[in-house]
Amino acid sequence: MYNLFSNGPESAKNPSAARFVRRIRKEVRSTVASFTDSYQYTIDQLIERIIDRCRELNLRLTDSEESTKTDFLVFLTVQNDELSSQRPASDGAMSGNKLRVVALVHRHLIPPDKVEEGTDIVSAPWRTEYDVISTLTAMGTK
Repeated sequence: MYNLFSNGPESAKNPSAARFVRRIRKEVRSTVASFTDSYQYTIDQLIERIIDRCRELNLRLTDSEESTKTDFLVFLTVQNDELSSQRPASDGAMSGNKLRVVALVHRHLIPPDKVEEGTDIVSAPWRTEYDVISTLTAMGTK
């Protein structure tokens, strides 16, 4: 959560992370539920734990609310998928579901969908991101 929020002195005057998450709770809960196979109730329980932890750590926003909301949606989706993949099946065995892969990429490092011939990939700032996403795509992930 320290990638999204901070409790450092430089953030002391910024809005509370707990209050922010509580305010966007309904929207992110329904958005994450629509893109995953999870119930809104399950996601809401996860959000409640995140709110409690933000309050305990006195976390505050470090970026704009719009940017933080986007990042929080990704964070929540990843946390929800990790939680879902660890849930045992009804017979006690671990679920055989494939894990989803989320590539977290900073805005200025998003690689192009297609690289034009003659582009110097080696010196491009998004080279690593391009390699990872290209490999995941070649493996058949979406």
